Amino acid sequence: MKLSIEAELVYNFVDETQVVANLEASRTSDQIILSETLDIQPPSTILSDTTPHGDRRIRASLSGDVTIRYSAVVENNRRQLLPQSGRQHVWSDLPSEVLPFLLPSRFCPSDKFIRFAQREFAGAGDGIARIMSILEWIHRNVDYVAGVSNAETTAERTFVDRAGVCRDFTHLGITLSRALGIPARAVSAYALQLEPPDFHAIRSLPGERLVAHRSHPSGAN
Repeated sequence: MKLSIEAELVYNFVDETQVVANLEASRTSDQIILSETLDIQPPSTILSDTTPHGDRRIRASLSGDVTIRYSAVVENNRRQLLPQSGRQHVWSDLPSEVLPFLLPSRFCPSDKFIRFAQREFAGAGDGIARIMSILEWIHRNVDYVAGVSNAETTAERTFVDRAGVCRDFTHLGITLSRALGIPARAVSAYALQLEPPDFHAIRSLPGERLVAHRSHPSGAN
């Protein structure tokens, strides 16, 4: 499916500010960028790079009134869904690039959830069954409620409140996955079926040893 993307961001920087931003569409196995433009007014020197995980970033020093415009035409194909079953590999069999996504982090304190995750999900079956069990638990137990969380809310807080938005669902899904020894990280996507369409936080299982897949943690988020 061919999609046209346009985004415009307007800022006012009181002082000269160092900015690192992800504003460009991803180049992935299921998405081809046919054309794109990135314009910053007033013109500024931009450094652009791509991380080992495929994220494209820009860096710039900006001040005053700044407008950033990005447009692209992409060929977006259907992403392969999780198979019916899949073995969870031991850590020594995993590719080294996914190992950081096993660690606890500020928003995903997975070390605090190990006992709960083992008790609740370890008996679900193979690796895929455990992932689906996590998603089903979040769908049943966490409500989608705007305003109950903010940019500092962690998965631990969401677990207590049992409510949040896409970011919070994603952090909780990542936390429970890592607590089971399954690498997981957060990515962003553009959700066309939302009204109005907007960016969306979703969970990714990096690497191919389990299955590379992005899924909505709530099942309907």
